[in-house]
Amino acid sequence: MNKQEIYDLISTSAQDFFDVFGGSAVLAAHWQEDDWSGSMAAAHRFPDGTIAIMTDYFGSCSYCCQWQGAAEDGEVLELIQACVRNARVFDSEGAARAYLSGPAAEDAMEFSHRDAVNLLNEEWK
Repeated sequence: MNKQEIYDLISTSAQDFFDVFGGSAVLAAHWQEDDWSGSMAAAHRFPDGTIAIMTDYFGSCSYCCQWQGAAEDGEVLELIQACVRNARVFDSEGAARAYLSGPAAEDAMEFSHRDAVNLLNEEWK
């Protein structure tokens, strides 16, 4: 699957970073900092084996957390769409893990993608 095909699968009722695609994909792995603010990452697996890794950040109040503000304003779908547009897409879990294990992930600059390496420490479904 390519990124546009994945983007087209976003559930219009999605209200959560970790449940973006409804029944079109499963959450293969996720990680979130255990703090009031920080980064989060999710790996979604599609039926053909494609993996989409998304990352974003969050804060502790409506003024510093776009997610909390969006929930209050009914704009969560827009944030989800932005995360999917910035997702890294891989043909397989092996390709995703190879990327996360390599130097490219360390140099990633988009959003909080460097934190996606924490997915390697999570159990994948």
